[in-house]
Amino acid sequence: MTGTGDGSGAVVVLTYKQARVFDSDRVGTPERDIASQDLIDARLNMHHRAGGTTGYYQELPDEYWQQVADAVRAAPRVLLVGHGTGKSNAVLQFCRYLARTDPSLLDRVVGGVDTDVEDLTGPQVLELARDFYGEPARRRLPRTG
Repeated sequence: MTGTGDGSGAVVVLTYKQARVFDSDRVGTPERDIASQDLIDARLNMHHRAGGTTGYYQELPDEYWQQVADAVRAAPRVLLVGHGTGKSNAVLQFCRYLARTDPSLLDRVVGGVDTDVEDLTGPQVLELARDFYGEPARRRLPRTG
């Protein structure tokens, strides 16, 4: 399901460290950050099995996901941006939380964009959202004079 890029939807960049919430996909929309309580309390750890280099994240408490859900509750549609697989996929974990607790909000999630989110700037996030909705990206042309 896709929208029209008219700015009426929220965009959320999800990681285990924080959620970056944009109330609209319009250029210049400010972001709000929701920090994971586990990060604040320094309880979020990557666990490794003996002799192995692979690990997994512990599940975050429902309170974190509830704060994210509350931040986008009024949005008519929500686009999620994140990365990772399995237990390290915060978008998947959030959707599972919504399926369990708030299916009507999950119904307004229009999709997800899987990309490396660590270094995305606010304008880059909003450009991803506009691209998702099919709105041509706005490019700056060099001055010619």
